[in-house]
Amino acid sequence: MLVDVIKLRRDGRKLTQEELQRATPIRGYLVFRAVKKPPDARPDLPAESAWAVLQARPDDVIDALAGLQPARVTVIKDGALVITGEETYGPPASHPPKHLQAWYCTVVATQSTSP
Repeated sequence: MLVDVIKLRRDGRKLTQEELQRATPIRGYLVFRAVKKPPDARPDLPAESAWAVLQARPDDVIDALAGLQPARVTVIKDGALVITGEETYGPPASHPPKHLQAWYCTVVATQSTSP
C-alpha cells in the first residue's frame, strides 16, 4: 500500500505541533510482516511480533526506508492510520539504539487500471 508517512517522534520525544506542521512526509510502500523470535532472544519476548516496513518499492525488502518492531496499528480513521513501535537506527549487527516512534500514515490514492 502506497502511503505518505509523518514521523511523530524524534529520538523518542514527541514532536511539537509546529514541528509536525513543518515535517516533510516520506512516501513509500507500507508492508507488515510477521517476525519469529530468534532462539537466542530473551525468554520474556513474544514468540512472534509484527514488523512494519516502509519500502522504496513494493517488492524491495532490502532497501527499507524505515521500520518499526514490534509494530501495532493504534488508529484507523478517514484514510489514515497510526502505527507505533520501536524504530532502530543503524545495522542490526551494531546493536543500534531503539527509540519509541509513531507513524501517521495517509494512503496515497492510485489510479485504477481496470476498465
